[in-house]
Amino acid sequence: MVKKKDNKKRNNDRSKKLLILIGILVFIFLVIIFLKQGQVNFFQKATPIIIPTAIPTPSVREYHSDFLKIRFMVPSDFEASESWTDVALKSSTGKIDIVSNGTNSDSVEGAFFESLNYRGRDTLQVINKKRFKINGLDVISCNIKSLVNDEPEGKYYYFYSSPGTVFIITTSTPELFGELDQIAQSFSYEP
Repeated sequence: MVKKKDNKKRNNDRSKKLLILIGILVFIFLVIIFLKQGQVNFFQKATPIIIPTAIPTPSVREYHSDFLKIRFMVPSDFEASESWTDVALKSSTGKIDIVSNGTNSDSVEGAFFESLNYRGRDTLQVINKKRFKINGLDVISCNIKSLVNDEPEGKYYYFYSSPGTVFIITTSTPELFGELDQIAQSFSYEP
């Protein structure tokens, strides 16, 4: 009787070991199938999927005025119209003006203050005034805000181009300040 119990116990142990072995083989078989199908790769770290997004870069074109003797790059979504003293650049967002003004001053600083005096210097606040050169021209850039009415703050570039002439590039549309900066950086006077 003891022999039968020992045989039964051995058979149970063998059955358990056989089931475990079959389970391991089935697991290995399934892993091989999934690996061959490319559905699961247990040996490689997960890599995030990066979906490239197009960053719109506006195209530009060169604008040249023989009459005003100026040249600059303008975003292609702007429409340009020229008169004998200015160029108006219009887009769906707003407008940028490039104006040729006469001046009695012999410097950009003098032309700048002349313009402020003409507009009513005491009614204006000048913000972030900077002086530098662009393409060999003396330049002042600043923002100007009216102290007496609700006009939006405008951004201005004053270019002293030749004795008696100053070009002012400006917009009062904050969404166009970046385009205004790009246009000003490419501005040149060609006498």
